[in-house]
Amino acid sequence: MKLRKILNSTLIAGAVVLLVGVVVFTIAFATTGFNLTSFSYVNVEEKTYVETETTTELSLSAHVANVYLYEAKPGQPLSVKYTRRKSREGDLLNDVEIHNEGSALVLTEREYSDGRPFLLDVTNPQITIYFPTDRTFDIEVYIDEGNIRVDGSHHMDTVVLNTKKGSLYTEKSKITCDVLSLTSMSGGINFGEASADQVTASATNGSVSINGNVTARQFSASADNGQIYYRSSVIDADEITLKSTRGNIKAKLRGKKEDFLTDVTVESGRSNLSDRDTGDKVLNVSVSGGTIHIDFEEE
Repeated sequence: MKLRKILNSTLIAGAVVLLVGVVVFTIAFATTGFNLTSFSYVNVEEKTYVETETTTELSLSAHVANVYLYEAKPGQPLSVKYTRRKSREGDLLNDVEIHNEGSALVLTEREYSDGRPFLLDVTNPQITIYFPTDRTFDIEVYIDEGNIRVDGSHHMDTVVLNTKKGSLYTEKSKITCDVLSLTSMSGGINFGEASADQVTASATNGSVSINGNVTARQFSASADNGQIYYRSSVIDADEITLKSTRGNIKAKLRGKKEDFLTDVTVESGRSNLSDRDTGDKVLNVSVSGGTIHIDFEEE
């Protein structure tokens, strides 16, 4: 009985201490405007780079960062805004190195460690690039961990966006280029209006969402462990390839069914299409486990 009373008293005392801690933390959190970064051991500096030479190519590689690609204001040059993190002792935790190689601007985000494995850091490194609309660019972005977002109207030559652990968002943009390549190895792809000779969207662990009309000579979308689907959008292309290993495929194509030479592969599931051996255009659709549903704009 005495042991039970001691145990009950200990539990009550622990609950009271926990409640007091929650109240104190809530009050402290409220005084910061509920901003988590106020509790971070990391200080964030915002830096800006403005091009000094005319740039027509841009290459960005980053370990950890969210990347944003926007339109520059009319008459403004290419510029880059990025965050640099330091510990409260002043140790540099990350930085972005920027240099020119001819007409190319090369950006490299590097991470540094101060030796503390449990450093409290709730900040999120960001790199924002503003592109002038009076010239075209070749763009390559490679990120180990982070999301990539594109907003606005962009006329480019080549656009290659690749993240190993994150998602791609271009649904609020209109991209016109020769080659558009979107790759996410662990996340989804949500893309909007696009016009290009070749368009490729590949999501290894996520879905591909088509949120705007796509015009291309070749269009390819693949999703492993995810779906391919459209939202009020039409794909207009001469060669179309849609592939999902474990998920459904739903798309709307410009034209009618008879326009396409069609190859359909369904290992486990069903399809509203069957093979056709005639047509001026080519359509390849395959699922390993899911449903294929293709609509045609003229039917």
